[in-house]
Amino acid sequence: MSNLQKENVNKCENYTYKELGECIELIIDHRGKTPKKLGSDWVNDGIKTISAKNINDGKLVNENSIRHVTYDIYRKWMKEDVKMCDCFLVSEGATLGECLYWDNDYPIVLGQRIFCIRTNPEILYPRYFYAYMNSVEFQSEIIGRATGSSVAGLRQTEVLKLKVKIPSMKEQIFIGDMLYNLNKKVEANSQINQTLEAMAQAIFKSWFVDFEPVKAKITAIEVGEDAEGIIRAAMSTISGKTDEELDQLQAEHPEHYTQLKTTAELFPTAMQDSELGEIPEGWTWKRADETCDISIGKTPPRKESQWFSSFPDGLKWISIRDMGECGVFVHDTSETLTHDAVKKFNVKKVPDNTLILSFKLTVGRVAITSGEMLTNEAIAHFIQKLGTNIPTSFYYLYLKQFDYNSLGSTSSIATAVNSKTIKALPIINPLEDLVGRFNAIVEPLFSQIKLVEKQNRDLSQLRDTLLPKLLSGELSVDAAKLAEEDG
Repeated sequence: MSNLQKENVNKCENYTYKELGECIELIIDHRGKTPKKLGSDWVNDGIKTISAKNINDGKLVNENSIRHVTYDIYRKWMKEDVKMCDCFLVSEGATLGECLYWDNDYPIVLGQRIFCIRTNPEILYPRYFYAYMNSVEFQSEIIGRATGSSVAGLRQTEVLKLKVKIPSMKEQIFIGDMLYNLNKKVEANSQINQTLEAMAQAIFKSWFVDFEPVKAKITAIEVGEDAEGIIRAAMSTISGKTDEELDQLQAEHPEHYTQLKTTAELFPTAMQDSELGEIPEGWTWKRADETCDISIGKTPPRKESQWFSSFPDGLKWISIRDMGECGVFVHDTSETLTHDAVKKFNVKKVPDNTLILSFKLTVGRVAITSGEMLTNEAIAHFIQKLGTNIPTSFYYLYLKQFDYNSLGSTSSIATAVNSKTIKALPIINPLEDLVGRFNAIVEPLFSQIKLVEKQNRDLSQLRDTLLPKLLSGELSVDAAKLAEEDG
């Protein structure tokens, strides 16, 4: 084959293909290194060591498991420093092909089974390369070049031979920046939601777990405060404001002060004994099935594939994995069941805004449905009974912080918990007016969380729709710009 013929084969419209080795400035591979081999061990604090298990779906995960080394070991380990805009590729094992765009400006150590790739920016825009790393075409080639009888992996020589589709630099910049900006927006939204949920959880814990406003009143009574001082003590605990700040609030925003005072008045001034320890006077414990109708999902026979579907005409069917990957609300699922399956196996339909809890295998995942859905048999549904005033957000926050280890006497909580245990879960039952006030404060936070999650879903769908077409050349940059603007 002539050089001209080869060039024609390697072109797809305005794209050319190059081997990765022609497009990079540096590749870092620390196969086989450990701190002990370098004369040390892990330390409690120091330079972070990123391993393959810390990279998933383009994100840094399992950060609690990240181990550290001393600065001296870091210098021995890393002959070349990782820099911003480098791309990581997991080279071996179950997460082979996972990748990460490094957008941080602090030193790290790369563990085994990760390649760090620094592109030549005159040939390959790093953000575009990261986008292309996620393409089906690139991932398929990774799998094709991996070797190993027990654990599949890539050698550095094979990584350098991986083909990269190279469009014009203008197109590379647009594609790479589009992915980067969409991911950054999703990341920012996720952080907003984490903050909103933390705010709601902090209020819940203070009011219904630690009983701080009640205890503040008790302390005020013990030191001889009058009625106003007792209420002010609870107001200070609820708002986090000092007496001087409360005076300022009363002067500048009297309506907010009055609302805060009304809330403080709803808390009792004493504690009482209960079967589960001290709780505020007048409050009770109730079994979960006293306030909720609790049902369990189902799984049709896996061998009968006709009951399962991934098409949009099916009914969304939630798995524990889906619950692990969603936020507060479940919007989408990885699988659906056909309408015939629901009818034949009598699979319970879960209404919109229902609290769901995983209680088998992985115990304690909590979420709220967004729309009518189904679940498998490892997930319980908490549907409030008529006349019950407790909102879904209350159940969510309560079950999110619940100690599930307290439910079983066996060493494995996964085998100790069953549907009977779930129905008997003790739920704190405060006074009705206080629950209503709590709902008025927290429900707007949950509404905002749901709105932001939907925005993230739309952004992800835009990304997942446009990128494959851009990377394949099916969609031009100009057409994508219009689509992005419309989105």
